[in-house]
Amino acid sequence: MKNKLTLLITTLILSSTAIAQLPAEIDTTSGNWYLNWQDEFDYPDEQLEDNWISANGVTDNDIVLCSRWRENAVVANGILELKAIKEQRGGQDWTCGSIWTKSNDFKYGYYEARYKYAAAIGTNNSFWLYPYSKSDPEYVNKVELDINEGQYPNILKTNIHNWTQGDNYVHPIQEKYYADVATDLGEEYHTYGLLWTPTEHVFYFDGEEIRREDNPAYVQKNKWNTDGAWVYVENHGKTQLLLSLAILGHSYGGTITDSSSIDGTSMKVDFVRYYKNDDLILNLVDEAKNNMQVYPNPTADQIFFTNAESYNSLKIFNSIGRVVLEITSNPAEGVNVSHLPEGLYFYVMEGEIGAESGMFVKE
Repeated sequence: MKNKLTLLITTLILSSTAIAQLPAEIDTTSGNWYLNWQDEFDYPDEQLEDNWISANGVTDNDIVLCSRWRENAVVANGILELKAIKEQRGGQDWTCGSIWTKSNDFKYGYYEARYKYAAAIGTNNSFWLYPYSKSDPEYVNKVELDINEGQYPNILKTNIHNWTQGDNYVHPIQEKYYADVATDLGEEYHTYGLLWTPTEHVFYFDGEEIRREDNPAYVQKNKWNTDGAWVYVENHGKTQLLLSLAILGHSYGGTITDSSSIDGTSMKVDFVRYYKNDDLILNLVDEAKNNMQVYPNPTADQIFFTNAESYNSLKIFNSIGRVVLEITSNPAEGVNVSHLPEGLYFYVMEGEIGAESGMFVKE
């Protein structure tokens, strides 16, 4: 799988420019997708605080060799630079930049950032999602999505971590996904993306899919502090966007043989964008009840609902949130779904008494 992925990415680089197009699934012209949030870094440095919070202090992690400070996150000429500087501060030998969004209202949608790596062995160049400020008090899981945790010159990594304390606590370093890209990722800008839906996590490099995982994801617990069992991790809570540069010890980012080569390098970010689709099912399901039952489930041709007499509309969505069937009448007598491809589907039924939601499998 790794060799096939390397070949795919190599082909993409040789056959296209570094400015990637949106994935085909994110159709902003005829579909329901739209640009909901963006930062093009086209403003003075002091305005960074309008949308972002900067790390300011020691990094409490023995793998990370740098403290992080606002002075290391610099906006100039339409680019955000997260700088690595050889200086002792906070008891650590290096300083770097790390920022996260003030908003913690990000959820399902498509995320992308265009950046190039700090061009030095030992650097870790990351674009990721994590709920620093939890805004879903009833949602227990704290899930980290590494859209790319990349190391110079050509390592691209994605991961799904569960930081929830308790039985499902997962941070599987050994389960990280590695791809050796046949290019220097510190030379040119590339776009790293993630499509996050109620049922999937899909990772992209320059607009092309490189990894797909279910939601809930099936991952392994830490072997060094749990039993190492494999568990399902659900990811349906609101989160924040992060951009981070770090210098890694223990050869996690490669063996550092010349520390002077790191000093003054920077992870350069051109833009960060978040595309939303209001029809992604759980945006609606979050506000709906789940008391209705659908049967038969799985089904080959027709579905029926219990207690559907008081509802007057039905929408059925596929796994990436696209509406595939809409009915504007009472669905109590059943709905024909024989024409739908096999797969998992969601529905929302609405009426004067409120909304009901659920899912079914089409065989």
